[in-house]
Amino acid sequence: MAPVIVVLGPTGAGKSDQAKRLAAAKGWTRVSSGELLRGSGRPELIEAVKQGALAPTDIIWELVTTKLRTIKADEGLVLDGFPRLLNEAQRLDALLAEGGRKIDRVIEVFVPPAVAQQRLDHRGRADDSAEAVARKRRWYDTETAQVLKHYQPVFMQIDGSGTPDEVFELLEATL
Repeated sequence: MAPVIVVLGPTGAGKSDQAKRLAAAKGWTRVSSGELLRGSGRPELIEAVKQGALAPTDIIWELVTTKLRTIKADEGLVLDGFPRLLNEAQRLDALLAEGGRKIDRVIEVFVPPAVAQQRLDHRGRADDSAEAVARKRRWYDTETAQVLKHYQPVFMQIDGSGTPDEVFELLEATL
């Protein structure tokens, strides 16, 4: 079976950049929950996320699993920003097991809140206000921490504070 890699991190950590790099370098398919949401064609959801709200779990689950069902078992897979919650991780494990797959590695790209906010100030998206980022960080530190604990046997944290190239070297070393 081809590998399944999860890349997680708080808002502003650079997880999507690293997930893109990994997928491109390995020729694997990348599935980004954020991109699926923004491309969903559901204006009410897109607007809510622009305001800094978190997307409803059932909708994220629907978008991601619909996409996952189109990916063949012999394709390497990078999950970008998903699963976010413990129940999503458990459901994802079951879904992957149906196809004889499993999560091979969970990599957290971690940066301190000040570094994340500095990066986000330059990104300029509407959902990057200091208040929205702080709310998302608290949520991440509480909810996604349970996902990381769930995947402890295959979990590895890397320092995302360096340049994108430096962080990618650390990411590749975890594989």
